[in-house]
Amino acid sequence: MHVNQLAGGSSTPDTEITKYADKNEMELISKDEDFVNSHFLQGKPSRLIRVTLGNIPNQQLIEIFDKNLLLIVNSMKAGKCYIEIGKEIIVQI
Repeated sequence: MHVNQLAGGSSTPDTEITKYADKNEMELISKDEDFVNSHFLQGKPSRLIRVTLGNIPNQQLIEIFDKNLLLIVNSMKAGKCYIEIGKEIIVQI
């Protein structure tokens, strides 16, 4: 689901995006560092994937997710999880 599908679209405040993701047991994927701060300081969103690859083609991003899908899925089974996808994948729980 993309944020544009929420009632506020791309203007939806981060707190509402976080609440929606947690309420619906979704993993939040973002480039936004504000979600990282919220995750570590407040525990919300509970499951966060931060992409730090800059602007890359969607196909390349999909390939990176596909290559690491098992690691991502297994990590997300935890109640709280943070994954950063950059040059390397770093998993912190």
